[in-house]
Amino acid sequence: MARPLRIQFPGAWYHVMNRGGSRRIVFHRDADRALFLGVVEETSIDHGLEVHGYCLMGNHYHLLVCTPRGNLAQAMRHIDGVYTQRINRRDGADGALFRGRYRAILLDEDAYLLAVSRYIHLNPVAAHLVVAAQDYPWSSYSAYLSRSEGPEWLHTRHVLTYFGPHDARRRYQCFVNQGVDEELEAFYTAASVGPVLGTQTFIDSLAVARLDDPEIPQRHAFERVPEISRIIEVVSEVFGVPTATVVRADGQRNDARAVAIWLCRRPGGLALRPIAHHFGLSHYTAVSVTCRRLRERLEQDKTLAMRLEVARVRLVHEVSGVKT
Repeated sequence: MARPLRIQFPGAWYHVMNRGGSRRIVFHRDADRALFLGVVEETSIDHGLEVHGYCLMGNHYHLLVCTPRGNLAQAMRHIDGVYTQRINRRDGADGALFRGRYRAILLDEDAYLLAVSRYIHLNPVAAHLVVAAQDYPWSSYSAYLSRSEGPEWLHTRHVLTYFGPHDARRRYQCFVNQGVDEELEAFYTAASVGPVLGTQTFIDSLAVARLDDPEIPQRHAFERVPEISRIIEVVSEVFGVPTATVVRADGQRNDARAVAIWLCRRPGGLALRPIAHHFGLSHYTAVSVTCRRLRERLEQDKTLAMRLEVARVRLVHEVSGVKT
């Protein structure tokens, strides 16, 4: 059987899971869970892995992560491998602890990030371990509800940004209390869970290249990302406005600017912080907010969607060496 497709690029979001071989317990006691989170912390520092959520069950774990360096495989080898080594060394054991390679589902951030975050935090409730998600001590949920809880390496601000500048923690709690929606439940309970959870637009954008396959030349379109300045130039030409207009932040709706930010960020794109700095955004999470709002407009404005696609195709052709 072929291995599951691994799609990696800078800034990608994933729901990562792994369980014990033959469904054996991998966390026998609280000390095991603390040890695992210690390895996760090391990985966040050494490999630049952004951890936005976690839940440690008895025989498996869930992680919600973003990879600014596009290095999920390397980071997960460290987490699963080092945890196994330390458990074996402590217990005088040998051999594999997990069933094999982790499962990683690539997420369409705009469409499914929040729903997957909720799904992860509700795992203990679904397993009837607790009545309320906040009662489970080995998930990141309590850190989302209180500023004073949670490790320093855990990122909660990004998800909370989706719930507005005021009372975001309470709004997130209300969102989680609504329960897992039917669409997501169907996805995770399917006989074969796919490697991508996203809208058709998101999936189509990935189809430009199978990033895991070195035999496909177009793969390099995602490795040689255009400079921000070039993205701005192309958007300027497509929209027929000066480059200064594309960059300008004056509080007014600026579709060209939003499209440029989207193109900087889309699959295989640049990290959040450089984009935010270049476009004068107050915080890197504003990049995701801009992309989400643009996505909502694209569903209604076909002319805007066409312009974005023209600019995107031009940039992909440039970096892949395809003549237009």
